[in-house]
Amino acid sequence: MRAGREPDPVDSHFGEELDKDMNAVHLRHLAQKVRAEFLGRLDGHLEDLLDSFVGEVEKQSETDCMFQETHHKTSDKESKTLKEKVFVARESLLTQLLVNKNIKTIYNIFIAMLIVFIMNKAVHEYSETGGVKLNVEMLLWQFGQFPVVLSTWCVMMMWTMVVNFVLFQYWANNRHKKRHIPDPIWLGVYVMSQLIMGVFPIWSVVNHQLPPASTIIIIAEQLRLFMKLHSFVRENIPRALKWRPPHVSNGSLLQRNGLNGRNGHVRTNGHMRSNSEGTPRLRTPISGNSPASASRTSDSPSSPCPDFSKFLYFLFAPTLIYRDQYPRTPSIRWNVVNTNFLQVLGCLFYTYYTFERFCIPIFKNFSQETLTLQRLVLCVFSCMLPGTLVLVLAFFAILHSWMNAFAEMMRFADRQFYKDWWNCKSYANYYRTWNIVVHDWLYTYIYRDFQLLRISKSISMMAVFVISAFVHEYVLSFAFGFFYPVLMFLFGGVGFLFIFITSKGSSNIYNIFVWLSLFMGNGVLMCLYSQEWYARQNCQTTPEIVTYWDFLVDLTVPKSFFCNWKL
Repeated sequence: MRAGREPDPVDSHFGEELDKDMNAVHLRHLAQKVRAEFLGRLDGHLEDLLDSFVGEVEKQSETDCMFQETHHKTSDKESKTLKEKVFVARESLLTQLLVNKNIKTIYNIFIAMLIVFIMNKAVHEYSETGGVKLNVEMLLWQFGQFPVVLSTWCVMMMWTMVVNFVLFQYWANNRHKKRHIPDPIWLGVYVMSQLIMGVFPIWSVVNHQLPPASTIIIIAEQLRLFMKLHSFVRENIPRALKWRPPHVSNGSLLQRNGLNGRNGHVRTNGHMRSNSEGTPRLRTPISGNSPASASRTSDSPSSPCPDFSKFLYFLFAPTLIYRDQYPRTPSIRWNVVNTNFLQVLGCLFYTYYTFERFCIPIFKNFSQETLTLQRLVLCVFSCMLPGTLVLVLAFFAILHSWMNAFAEMMRFADRQFYKDWWNCKSYANYYRTWNIVVHDWLYTYIYRDFQLLRISKSISMMAVFVISAFVHEYVLSFAFGFFYPVLMFLFGGVGFLFIFITSKGSSNIYNIFVWLSLFMGNGVLMCLYSQEWYARQNCQTTPEIVTYWDFLVDLTVPKSFFCNWKL
């Protein structure tokens, strides 16, 4: 009998076929692995090349196109150059970054955090009341009295569009006539008009006792229209001074208005035009409004004042620097508009749930607990994370989503409303890149005009910080209903000092320092302003307001200083 059985030919054939199939599967698996690895490396390499290319283009664009140098004669011996804003077609930085899947994941993480906040709110309500309502009464109260807000905004817009534009147009078209109103009187009219714009919104806020968010809308619109009107007037005064009818000589016009033609060098606009693809093309280095360009092309501008359509477009365009023309996109992408407005709405709910979860539980019993220095320090540290989160949400909602939504609707192509402020290693760079829209206005009409008046650079820079800090505190004072200059001190004092501390920063340690100071500063702001708000709601430490002096004391003396303090 044989010790073993010979293998069946059928089984042998089946084994060979199985081995072949397994080898084929293994080879296919290896091929897919090699393909995935190759494509991954290729994708990473292409992303690096694209990022490098975009960085070089942006660097070149910022170097060559962001600003232009104009020469102003300061003396017979020397001249100095000052930069001038030039608009070019470009997307916002976050719009470019969100194309990258890694950055998009961070965006998705923030959305997931918002969902967690909502779930947290729902679980707490269910555990306490047995039901889920997701109460948003505080959010609705913040934006209350909408009809008053809308009517106040309409009055401000009509005053700016009709009264101010008509007055400026009348002055520009009639100042060359023999019987005309002197320019100093028109200057007084302009100042009076701006004063009316300053008083009426404040009266509306105080008279109707508007809640904080509604007040911020009114005051922010007041400041926006003020800055836009000043830019329009400032940019077009040289145009009106240069223009003259054909029958009036330049010398007689200047002599009639008491002006010296040698002192007419003032900065003006830059012209842009777009080709059929919406790409901007620079026509001249500076605008045809300017005396310099006008002298090169003709004796005077074609008209003393721009058309109303240009002024109207400027009022709604997301910029504070007036130009006759801006780079434009070929069409409106309504899906982009809707997405950006949804992001603004999401940031509002994000901010609401942040306050609801992290702030209100800390401060709602403020008057019932003894406040010590230890509790104050713990309060500041507890507010650092939510305070900084609110800062990031405000940046994303306003400077990215809101601005891009209006830029898309207005087909406004220059969408560089901010730069990579999160990478800053110095406070000077942070202030320049955080909000380019406002920074351009402050630089152009405060710092630059001070320089044209031969005021020193240090005083010009100090003026920018003082004005900016005052305006920020002005908004918060009317929003909260009390004057508590914590932001003014941190912004105009500590922030100004940090400019010199971090002026030579180049390592990552300085970026860590910038972020650490932002965390601490936002913690201080949220803690102190919240304490003062709840102290005024719960602590009655002053008698009834009878005289104007009582009103000033109630407005400026912090209630939280005398509410259950124990040193």
